Parts: sequence; C-alpha cells; structure tokens
Amino acid sequence: MNRHLYGPQTGLPLGQLETRCRRYAFSVYGVYHNMMQMTAKIVDDELFLSALFVFRTALRNKGPAECRAFLEKTPIYLCNHWRICSPRGTASNCMAVPELAIDETDPEAPLFSRCHRVLRSCVWCPTDFETTVECLGDESPPGSGWRPGGGAWADQWVITIRSYQQYGSARSPYDWQWQAIASSCIPSRPVRQEMDGFYGSVRDRWWTGSLSIPPRKAPDGKTILQPNNAPM
Repeated sequence: MNRHLYGPQTGLPLGQLETRCRRYAFSVYGVYHNMMQMTAKIVDDELFLSALFVFRTALRNKGPAECRAFLEKTPIYLCNHWRICSPRGTASNCMAVPELAIDETDPEAPLFSRCHRVLRSCVWCPTDFETTVECLGDESPPGSGWRPGGGAWADQWVITIRSYQQYGSARSPYDWQWQAIASSCIPSRPVRQEMDGFYGSVRDRWWTGSLSIPPRKAPDGKTILQPNNAPM
C-alpha cells in the first residue's frame, strides 16, 4: 500500500503477494491434481486478495473418495472463520462450505453433488466465496452425485472455490477491517452489517470496483442473510 500511495521507492509491488502452485499426486486409481492461485489488487485505496482453489479427482473408482479424504484431513481456510471441508464426526471451530457437506447419517449419500457458482459470505469478516462442483462430461441431472460403492457419473470431479477478501487501507493494525480478517474470534455483532449490509459486496468490488448489485437484505429488512440461507 505504501508503494501505491507514495510511489515505487516506498514499498513492494502487488506481485509479491501473488502465488501459484500446483500439486500432482499419484495413486493406483489415477492422478489427482490440486491448484492454488493468489492474486491481489487495489480498489479505492483498499487492498483486496483473491484465492482460487481447484481440486480434480483421479479417474473413476475411488478417485472421488480419495479427494474427499484429502479435503477433510487438510485444513484449507478461506478465512479465519471458514474452511473448505471439516473432518466427518469431529467438531470444528470453523464453518465448512455447505456445498461440500455430506449426510453422515446416510452411508449411500453422495460424496459430491453438483453446483455452480454458489455465493456465500462470512458474516464475521469481509470475505466472500463462490463454489462450483462439476463432473466433466456429466449428463446426469443436477443433484446427482458420486456414491460410495458405485461408479462415477463421469470420469472426473472438479471442485473450484474462489474467495475474495477486503483488507482495507492497511494503514494500521487497529483498522476494523484488518482486525476482522486477522482475528479468529467471533465478534459481538456481524461485521458485514457495519460494512454494507449485504453479502457479495467484496466479490462485486473485486470485479467491478463498485457496489453495482442491489443490497440483499434478510426478510426483516435489518440484517444480512446468514451464509447457510442466502439465496442465489
């Protein structure tokens, strides 16, 4: 931010915050592929970061089960209050992406179910994220999924999650936006109410530089919709 505000001699370029990494793993069931990419931009003198996660399952058979096991045992966080997937049968301090949840009471429940760009927001910090789960070459109807003990509908499942975070002006560690992002504590009231009152605003500013979408309020007209019931 110093470089942005005061010139190139005063700070590091945004590229120093950007990363891209790939990981290929091999098993008897094929190759599965994970990718993470971090990008940064400045909008209205505020720092924004976006992280892209892509997980591709190995081909057929136990490929989806292996990917599910990897996501459950690996703590991948979208912010300090949300993680991509939580281990089944254990308690977690973080919320997990609902689109990757599984019905633990049903042994035949799908390990993955299709969805497209489902938008959710953290109410405790300025973070938005979108989730897409697709099956390459899949001709099955929406809601169909891969089930343990059965064959896959198609060769490969692809899970894509992109997060957007608003870090504010980064002028002080006491800035409320910075503290909301950095803290894992649950504040006394939802931070998003103090920001703008509707979900999706961080993503919108990342792509358009402005709040071009209309406010999306809860039915009571006072509070933003909670992440687990926000309609698309």
